[in-house]
Amino acid sequence: MVAHTYQPVIAILSDPPIRHTGEYYFSSYDDFYKSLCEHAQASGFHPYITTLKALVEAIRPLRPGPIHKMSHEVSGYAWSGERMLKRTFPLPDLIYNRLTRRLIEKSPSFLYLLRWASENHIIFLHTPYIHKWEMIQVLKASPASFYLPPTERYTEKALLNFLQRYPALFIKPALGSLGRAILYLRRAHGKQDKPRYTLQKSEHPETVYTFEDEPSLLSWLKKHAPRRQKIIQPDLALARFEGRPLDFRVHLVRIRPNQFRAVSTIARLGPPGHVVTNVARGGEIIPARLALERLKATYPDWPRDLHVKHLKEIARLIVESYVRAVDLPAMPLVELGVDLAVDERGSIYLLEINGKPSKTPESLVRTEPRPSTRALVRAFRSFYEARSAKED
Repeated sequence: MVAHTYQPVIAILSDPPIRHTGEYYFSSYDDFYKSLCEHAQASGFHPYITTLKALVEAIRPLRPGPIHKMSHEVSGYAWSGERMLKRTFPLPDLIYNRLTRRLIEKSPSFLYLLRWASENHIIFLHTPYIHKWEMIQVLKASPASFYLPPTERYTEKALLNFLQRYPALFIKPALGSLGRAILYLRRAHGKQDKPRYTLQKSEHPETVYTFEDEPSLLSWLKKHAPRRQKIIQPDLALARFEGRPLDFRVHLVRIRPNQFRAVSTIARLGPPGHVVTNVARGGEIIPARLALERLKATYPDWPRDLHVKHLKEIARLIVESYVRAVDLPAMPLVELGVDLAVDERGSIYLLEINGKPSKTPESLVRTEPRPSTRALVRAFRSFYEARSAKED
């Protein structure tokens, strides 16, 4: 008689696929899901991709307490090596959340799933949307505070104060993504040496709005700026790559419950004339090492010892400080993207922590298999073994 080794079941929680000519596609996540499924299968897991609706439909009849995973079916998709196949699967041992809409993560169905996972000791690896202002408040009391730029919650009073202190600043949504709805504001001299202001939007930087005084600026912002919560940060004379805006993204994965590892570091270049670097806004990816070498040759005061390793160490300090304060045992944070900016003297600033690092093909300097894929599968194994050890 042959003994069969149990394969832990992983559900990748995703937005619904698109069906085209009989095939299922997960939009910009398609390549990532295929790679993740292949690597998870090779590592002894049973992975599939499913939606919130399908998973909740499978668990709604269940009550808290012991469950028999093989007797309940979840509708989902598996990568065969050639195509995505729609099938049914057992309930998962581990859920990896890759939902991309904030409203869904506030829905009753999502909260129901979280409660069910907690009550049944299902590992729920979370990738949350992170509120920028709340992130700043958390990090102020940590060793990572050294890397925080001056930041205020948006009010008219705070804006006028920043305009007196800084010649240029950014107004950003506290809950934003993909470089959307960011405003870039500059102070200049107008008639009779009075201040005048110019403003650009991240979506349409070619259009420049001009305001002759503060009342007209505030009136425009009241009518046209997004009404959601915003923050204000100064433009800190950041280093530029051949005249283009530049920042660095360090991608970290929690390979063990108590250890994050930086799995990739890239430099992002904004298009000429743009105010953001996001790939979704036309940005370009280059190797971080190449960007640092070029900056070292461009700026005379650039520190000679600033290397990619240094960026990774700072990003890990920031992530560990943040996770230590906000992590929940029932839904541990599994991967984070840390966006860092560097000024003309080599001083490093935190721009944001991204709870859902991009998985689109354009967001990566391509290697196969992806470093984040290998690290995520290692994280799956580590969290599953830690839970199994507790149950024993």
